[in-house]
Amino acid sequence: MVVESGDQFTFFLPPYVVFGRGTRNAIPGYAKRLGIKKALLVVDPFFAETGYFTEVRDALKSSGIEVTSWSGVVPDPTDISVDNAVEAYRRDGCDGVVCVGGGSAMDTGKSVAVVIGSGSRSIREHTAPTNRSVGGMAPVICVPTTSGTGAEVNPYAMVTNTETGRKGVGYPGWEMLAAQRVAIVDPDLTSSMPAGLTAVTGMDALCQALECYLTKTPNPISDALALRAMYLIAQNLKRAVYNGQDMKARTNMSLAAMLATMAFPNAGLSYPHFLSEPMADAYHLSHGVAVGSVLIASLEALLPFRTDRLAEVAKLFGVLEDGRSQREIAEAGIKEIQQLLKDIRFPSLSEAAGGTDKVDIEVFLKDAVDKKPQVLGAAADQQRVRQILRRSLEL
Repeated sequence: MVVESGDQFTFFLPPYVVFGRGTRNAIPGYAKRLGIKKALLVVDPFFAETGYFTEVRDALKSSGIEVTSWSGVVPDPTDISVDNAVEAYRRDGCDGVVCVGGGSAMDTGKSVAVVIGSGSRSIREHTAPTNRSVGGMAPVICVPTTSGTGAEVNPYAMVTNTETGRKGVGYPGWEMLAAQRVAIVDPDLTSSMPAGLTAVTGMDALCQALECYLTKTPNPISDALALRAMYLIAQNLKRAVYNGQDMKARTNMSLAAMLATMAFPNAGLSYPHFLSEPMADAYHLSHGVAVGSVLIASLEALLPFRTDRLAEVAKLFGVLEDGRSQREIAEAGIKEIQQLLKDIRFPSLSEAAGGTDKVDIEVFLKDAVDKKPQVLGAAADQQRVRQILRRSLEL
């Protein structure tokens, strides 16, 4: 069955992608192609303690590229942490960025490149309420060590403005100058992820693919990418969680995360991601836990409006038609996804928040609407959020 997509759309094409095991060895060559002579190597603290960090750093140096290593990445980067990295870049006369790590490391590295390319004093200038336009980027290469956010191929950087306390996109996605030039995706770098992190990042990738497939503004390209990503996750996430050295599963999860993130900037997202920022702030949840903890309730809430598409998703998770209606197939698919969450020991909203009594729905909703008025301002959306949170607390 073909599910209709939009016949008129725009599409952001991601950066040049180099994918596959061992492709980390290509980092120096691409740095040279971009004209980088002195790189700011932005890495998260965990990666800085691994042998892979030494390997990447030494390979750059051996190729004649000077390196300033900076490992001050913090989870959910702030303007302060980004500006500290900018200071290191300027102090040491760097002319390009290589960022290696999870989403926070890549968001930090991309934000440094924005500040340098735009001649800004601070990344804060590119966040709300200023929203200064991006005037270009320093050369930047993104190398992920997790398989979830897909930050290596999207045109965004999430940075918290510490003056306002709000997290915002570091630069508008439609400003195509604001996109990294090269993404090098080596699944070997994900092999050290523990089971819990593998589950959380994998669920983030699934949410991205599912949400953009169920959005009101799909297009044929994002649909194709999202469907393939969901199939790969259905087949490989549990394997990667149970056996981190299963490199076929790791490779497929790296591919899935990348495909999902190529899709969603072009089709949009839905309730799990709309709620993720206020949930992270209110209950101190990681991004992946925030989106995954409300996924099932969100799918149930969308079921009456996206029945045919949810039936297509169900088939990716092994649900057979067997003469059933589209709604029955879709319901069975939601149950399969719920079982996957249980199989990978993903925390419920109650568990993640520290107990059902910790979640005051009305207080949360007020904060969520304040932070996301453009997607949660309508009364119907607010009522749906109440429904999603109540149901999530039951699961």
